[in-house]
Amino acid sequence: NTTIDRAVFDSTVIGEFSNIDNLVQIAHNVVIGDFAVIASQVGIAGSTQIGKNIKIGGQAGISGHLVIGDNVTIAAKSGVTKNIPDNNVVAGFPAKDINLWKKEVIKNIKELKKLHLGCGNRYLPGYIHIDIDNYEHIDINSSIKSSQFSLIRVSFAIKT
Repeated sequence: NTTIDRAVFDSTVIGEFSNIDNLVQIAHNVVIGDFAVIASQVGIAGSTQIGKNIKIGGQAGISGHLVIGDNVTIAAKSGVTKNIPDNNVVAGFPAKDINLWKKEVIKNIKELKKLHLGCGNRYLPGYIHIDIDNYEHIDINSSIKSSQFSLIRVSFAIKT
């Protein structure tokens, strides 16, 4: 159930060899270059120009009237509000260079660690357990279970 809207003034164009997953919304007058890979639940607003060989992670959103360059990767759940030049990898909301985003994540995790109320390897219900080993591997687990929260698990490697 992907939706590609009809153009109003120009054309809505999908480049050759592009792969568009399900539940993607592509608005009017969008131009997507060749060899694009767009994951599920992405929204692309009208009159956006997207270059060749791009990768867009699931649930990312791209505002209208933007230019996304060639060879760009947009991480999942990112919110793109500004143009992105060629050969960039972005993440977060608003989307920014992924290395800046990772530094912000580490900073936020350090602040969370100061507030951590768990002890040892025990997980206390309702609190976030953070395990940081020289900030090269970050692992966040949460045992919060309520109607407002769901289980959180984030794990990725960061170069220091």
